[in-house]
Amino acid sequence: MHLDFPAHPLAGEAVKRAAILGAASAAAPEVAVLSPVERLRRADKLADGREYQAALDELALLPAALPADLAIERDFTIGWPSTT
Repeated sequence: MHLDFPAHPLAGEAVKRAAILGAASAAAPEVAVLSPVERLRRADKLADGREYQAALDELALLPAALPADLAIERDFTIGWPSTT
């Protein structure tokens, strides 16, 4: 649910429960459970649903050091020119 329907009211709860089931860090389960690829997918779906601020918030949770292909996709989604 948290990947296919990120704007759903229970998507946040689904992320938290997935973190618990995956034994993620208790300090920040929503950060630990999703991979960068999953975060990019969620941001894309949020933007498709016109949830632009939520999409930008999702992209802000990505780590600063990403592989070049993912960094380009993140920058394109945000609207920044690519630096690579």
